[in-house]
Amino acid sequence: MPEKNYVIGVNILENLTTGMYKDSRVIYREYIQNACDQIDKAEKEHLYAEGQRGCIWIYINQGERSITIKDNATGIRERDFETIMGSIADSEKKLGENKGFRGIGRLCGLAYCKELVFRTTALGEKTRSVLRCDAAKLRRINLDNLRGKKRTINEALNEIFRFSFDETADVDEHGFEVELRGINIENTDLLDRGLVQDYLSMVAPVPYSSDFRFRNMIYQHAQDKNVTLDEYCIKLDGETLTKKYTVSFPLSNKGNEDSVVDIEFKDFYDSNKQLIAWAWVGISHFKGVINRDCVMRGLRLRKENIQIGDSDTLNALFSEDRGNNYFVGEIFAVSPELIPNSQRDYFNENETRRIFEQMLRAFFKNKLYKIYHLASAVHSDLKKIDVAEKESEKFQKNLSEHLYAGNKEAENTARNELENIQKRADTALNKLTQRYKTAEDDPNTLESKVVQAIREDNQRKRRAAGSGQVGRDRISSRTTRRSARTEEPTARRVDEKLSTLSQRERDLFHQAYKAIFDCVDEETALMIYEHIEAILQ
Repeated sequence: MPEKNYVIGVNILENLTTGMYKDSRVIYREYIQNACDQIDKAEKEHLYAEGQRGCIWIYINQGERSITIKDNATGIRERDFETIMGSIADSEKKLGENKGFRGIGRLCGLAYCKELVFRTTALGEKTRSVLRCDAAKLRRINLDNLRGKKRTINEALNEIFRFSFDETADVDEHGFEVELRGINIENTDLLDRGLVQDYLSMVAPVPYSSDFRFRNMIYQHAQDKNVTLDEYCIKLDGETLTKKYTVSFPLSNKGNEDSVVDIEFKDFYDSNKQLIAWAWVGISHFKGVINRDCVMRGLRLRKENIQIGDSDTLNALFSEDRGNNYFVGEIFAVSPELIPNSQRDYFNENETRRIFEQMLRAFFKNKLYKIYHLASAVHSDLKKIDVAEKESEKFQKNLSEHLYAGNKEAENTARNELENIQKRADTALNKLTQRYKTAEDDPNTLESKVVQAIREDNQRKRRAAGSGQVGRDRISSRTTRRSARTEEPTARRVDEKLSTLSQRERDLFHQAYKAIFDCVDEETALMIYEHIEAILQ
């Protein structure tokens, strides 16, 4: 049977450019990913002199509305340039060996500028090879296609591609350069240096900031697991990019913040004991969900140290939608069977992905869900104790200022309310005491680390406020003593001795008794009461 000629319409180019990505900033990720693969190849071919390393430079020119991304990797030889650059989805890269392997990423820039330019030179060649792509014309062709003027993809590429070669390169020069000229007005965010820096600091395969004090622990764990944590030198307008992980981060409650006090590691193995993925999770005080504008918010999924999806990609695997928003950390996919899809926003569906999701769900439900709920319970108990202390102080202040004088009913109501508050505080204190004991008995569990972190943070705050703690678990001992005495039976017994006095005189005696009881120990207070009783008799 004779071979048929199949027609591929120009619409495929729109699907591979404008229709491929939700976030225009992916152009940076795609071109960086290609550069990283070529840097890896350059290292294998020993292209770098001693002390030299591969690097990627990004330049944003807001005035000219242009972006340049260049590297010092292998480049492309003159004889191969037209073949490689003129092919689509025909990459020679291999799955499992390269970060990109579909051969479509270089086209993504066509959707966001008027002209897309590629320049390259290879070691030992004087020729600089150039491909200019008329992106504005491609959009006109796509529009014509919708109006009925059909073109094949081959016809369209011949209209928008212009190859040229010149002998201006240094023979020792090697690398590849992408320039996006005339960034579209609707894509001005691509020229916002701050937004681009935030994006790349979490998406690109760059090192952790030296200010992140847990970075060495992460590197050591990767080394222990014999996995490579790919990192590259990437500079944005001359500034070296790093992952923007810090110890402190803002919470959704305005003005509040939390901090990472430790990190916990988790490894995921398949039934053959092969490592599928590994993760680090920040241990904080879990005071609340992290502010949505925080660049380090959420557990981030990564492959070859390049982010998969965004901060919300793993939300659906948590028992609660908000669950992921309590955490900072990363999950590194290791298995070659976890294959990023063409948009690189998740993995292709297969058995390994199913197993991976199953393990993640179990970890999120059995560990992380319980952790932030445990933290919430501890914070709630501490708040009940704090409220009891403040209400007790308020009641004592009201007594000392005679605010209840002549109004015994109001005083008794306040006493009853305080007693109820203190009962809740006592219950909370008992729970905390047990949790603290458990944390001390088995300090290495994730639960114990969280409880201890919250406890130490609370102690620091109390010391700073001048309240402090007496003993290991006596969080509010003074409050407990005060509240327990608000209905002191001896005081009621003395009240019977005052029946011959006026209401004003009785109130004065009650305030005196209360002051005595608060200022001295119980035994001394009872002795004074008995002495007063004897006088009244």
